[in-house]
Amino acid sequence: MASSIVKKKKATHRGRNEGSVYQRKDGKWMGQVQIGFKPDGSRKFITKSGKTKQEITNWLAETRNDILKNTFIEPSNLTLEEWLWNWMTTYKMKQVSASTYTRYL
Repeated sequence: MASSIVKKKKATHRGRNEGSVYQRKDGKWMGQVQIGFKPDGSRKFITKSGKTKQEITNWLAETRNDILKNTFIEPSNLTLEEWLWNWMTTYKMKQVSASTYTRYL
């Protein structure tokens, strides 16, 4: 009697912007999720590492939830000084008098 072994096909990737979680060789866990697209059309990702799989899974769920709610703020390397100059010139210059603006500077 011939026995037929049914092999289950292994999932090669996760779909629907679920992100991915994997363990590095050094034991740390990594998570990666797509946050949008770059101007050239390629996909844009953010990555986080952690000590436990649960930590990364929770971060991934929170990040996906923020993206779906449109409350996600992309991490930036902008310094506080750069952000304050941008805030002053973009918002406050038009809202306050010249003397107040000078004092703020």
